Amino acid sequence: MSNLKIKSKQFKVTEDLWKRLPRKNVIYDSTDKNDLQIYKTILEMTNANLEGKKAGGNIQRSRGIKFRNVTAKYFPKP
Repeated sequence: MSNLKIKSKQFKVTEDLWKRLPRKNVIYDSTDKNDLQIYKTILEMTNANLEGKKAGGNIQRSRGIKFRNVTAKYFPKP
């Protein structure tokens, strides 16, 4: 597949992960653990999982499938 560069860091993104990154309603049970770790790292580096996308913000909560199946597992309530 191709690489994704975020803040000078290169990520080797698989086709599976590339398809899943922008989607809201995807079941992640079959996603490779390495792909999920990359996804978590991307969220942390970009603050995409935080309210207002600002460092130090609260985790942005949602009732969506993507949040329940992935984001909530990686970023549980404090």
